[in-house]
Amino acid sequence: MNDIGIMQGRLSPPTNGKFQSFPKYTWRDEFHKSRECDLTIIEWIFEADEWEKNPISSDDGIHEIQDLSAQTGIRVVSVCADYFMDLPLLRVDAQTAAQRIDKLLWLMDQSKKLGVHYINIPFVDRSAITTPGELTQVADYMRSCAEQARSLDILLCLETSLNPEQFKNLLGQIDHPFICANYDIGNSASLGYRSDEEFYAYGLKIKTLHIKDRVLHGGTVPLGEGNADFDMTFEQLRQHHFAGPIIFQSARGQDGDEVRTIKSYIHQMQSYLKLLE
Repeated sequence: MNDIGIMQGRLSPPTNGKFQSFPKYTWRDEFHKSRECDLTIIEWIFEADEWEKNPISSDDGIHEIQDLSAQTGIRVVSVCADYFMDLPLLRVDAQTAAQRIDKLLWLMDQSKKLGVHYINIPFVDRSAITTPGELTQVADYMRSCAEQARSLDILLCLETSLNPEQFKNLLGQIDHPFICANYDIGNSASLGYRSDEEFYAYGLKIKTLHIKDRVLHGGTVPLGEGNADFDMTFEQLRQHHFAGPIIFQSARGQDGDEVRTIKSYIHQMQSYLKLLE
C-alpha cells in the first residue's frame, strides 16, 4: 500500500511569499498537523537558503526529527532537493559543478541517517535541461552518484521538464537501477504531456509521485481546476503497479486553513488513491 503524505511547508503559511520553502519556524507543528490529516509521511525540503540551519544538516536535528516521528507516527521517507533549483548543476564551471555534486553526496549521507529512501532532484525551471549536451552532462553527473545511492539504498528520482522521449533517453544513458524518475502530475499537465505517452516511455522508472494540478502553460491551481488528467494518470499508475510514496504538492487554500485544504484534497482524490490499493 502506498504511503500518502504532504510536501513540507504545505501545512504552514508561506515563508517570505515563496510558494514552496522549508518552514523553518513551523516544521515541528507539521508533524502533528499531518497526523490530523490522517497522512503517514512528510517529504522534507532541503534548499540552499540557510541550508546549514535545516535540521537534516546535523545529527542533533536528525534526532529531533526522529523523536517527532516516534511521537506522531509521521515518517520522513523522501527529500525534495530544492537546493539544486537554487544552485543548479548545469550552466556552471566544472569546479562549481563538482562542489554541488559533493553536496548531493553529503545530502545522501544525511538522508540515510534519517531513514530516507528517496531523494527527488529537480531539473525544472532554472535547473531545466535545455540542450542535448546538458542531457549528457546530467547523465554523467547521476552516474557518478549512482553507486553511493546503491550503497545507501536511496533512489535518486529525477524530476524534469523533458518530453517523454527525451526523458527516456536520459534514463537510458544513465542506465542504473538507483537513478529513477519522479512524476509530477501538474507539471506534466502544464507542459501538455499525455501521461499514457510518458508512462509508455519510462513508466517502470517512476518511483515517486507529486499530486498537483496546473493549467496548460500556466501555474498551479486547486485540484480539478487545471488540465491534469487524473483518470488517465491513475490508470497508468495502476497498470504499472506503482508502489512508491504519493505526496500532495497541491495549491494552497484561500482561507489560510491549511489542514482543511489538505483534508479536502485527500477526500477529492480518494477514489483515485483506492485504485492503487
